[in-house]
Amino acid sequence: PQTAEGFKNFMKDSGVTRFDPLQIIMPPSKNIAKKCGITYLLPDRSKWKNGAAIALWAQAIGQVAQEYPVILNWYRNPCYNKAVGGASGSDHLQARSADLDFATEGARRRGQQWLCSFWNSSLNMQIGLGGSVIHLGSQSPRGKRNWYYPTYKDSDL
Repeated sequence: PQTAEGFKNFMKDSGVTRFDPLQIIMPPSKNIAKKCGITYLLPDRSKWKNGAAIALWAQAIGQVAQEYPVILNWYRNPCYNKAVGGASGSDHLQARSADLDFATEGARRRGQQWLCSFWNSSLNMQIGLGGSVIHLGSQSPRGKRNWYYPTYKDSDL
């Protein structure tokens, strides 16, 4: 069903074992969620496969990085996206991306290095890199792209 419990079951059935599905749909800001009148950031069920794909990528990245990230900002509804200053065409609005937040920059670097090994493949992926964060997107209509956040250090290149 189109509920948090239904999403939890879907993720389990999809092989997502390292992440709590309810944490993936939990709004990072309770105040903004309250203003938007939501408890969870749960998209239409047709987009759940995007969340499973990103969570499975995050599981693999966590193994390589030797640290599992926290999955934040997978899906944002329009109210929440606007309130956090998200781009009007953000892939978060279509549940096509998530921010993977690592406890350390070293783990993010190891995850980045592994992801870069796929860059020349035919995968339609989007990668944004910051201090301890990887923005990971998949199947964006804007195509394959990458960028760096201001928290990214040149020494990480």
